[in-house]
Amino acid sequence: MGVAVANSENNKPFGIRMRRVFLELARMRRAAEITQSDAAKALSVVPSTVHRIEKSQRMLKRDDLLSLLMYYKASRQMREALVALYDKADEPGLLTREDLKLTDDLADWICFEQTASKICNYEQLLVPGLIQTIPYAIAVISSYGVQLTEQEVSDRVAARIARQALLRRPDSPQFSVILHEAALLQDVGGTEAMRGQLEYLAEIALKPNVDIRVIPMRAGAHPGLGDGPFVVMDYADLPSLVHIEHKVASVYLESLADIEAYKLAWDRLREVALPPATSVRRIEEIARGLG
Repeated sequence: MGVAVANSENNKPFGIRMRRVFLELARMRRAAEITQSDAAKALSVVPSTVHRIEKSQRMLKRDDLLSLLMYYKASRQMREALVALYDKADEPGLLTREDLKLTDDLADWICFEQTASKICNYEQLLVPGLIQTIPYAIAVISSYGVQLTEQEVSDRVAARIARQALLRRPDSPQFSVILHEAALLQDVGGTEAMRGQLEYLAEIALKPNVDIRVIPMRAGAHPGLGDGPFVVMDYADLPSLVHIEHKVASVYLESLADIEAYKLAWDRLREVALPPATSVRRIEEIARGLG
């Protein structure tokens, strides 16, 4: 089987759908404990070709995609979802959870997150999932408004906590957070859970790759009031992405205009947020106020 060179006509980077396909292939290969060399043998190519595919640097044919999905023993649901994304790769960028038809909210999110070089996360009312404690995560996930069994809650909490290993990797991305003070004052999970969460925020803010800033209540009107929570993800060799999550859908934006708009909003939010050291002191003050 041969592998076709990507975008040979215009040399433009792959769109968000193809990047999603390539990232998922890499995740499935690792989960199946298959080396790039073995995957290359299945395609009759050299290992460097598989490496470039997984890095969104080289295209693969549809038949090769099907071969890899079978070789990795992908579920029928995943096979159908990724082939559908492949077939829609040339459509204008805007990826939603419906594109994958998966119920796991991590399935389309974690791949983009795990490969980012920088993550900028603005939140109004909640602590971001990457820095949530277990009691806080349990309280948040249990209150989603959908009926979940205890096992489903446990599984989602475990997946959320597992994501946090990203910040402990030697090559961990720079993680910048802007929190509105309202998120620190919410009684999520009760006094003990909230105090533990605040103490953890103050602790993890000391890590060199983590930057936490708080927008004080006295800041009044600011750019984040109309935007709602969002995440901007930058990559070493690929265009940035914006992630917006709603109750029933996740949306990923890749157009230059959208990304520039959210990066401008981020810069304006930084202008009204407290500096990192002052933010940590405010977090500690609120934690002490909880006893």
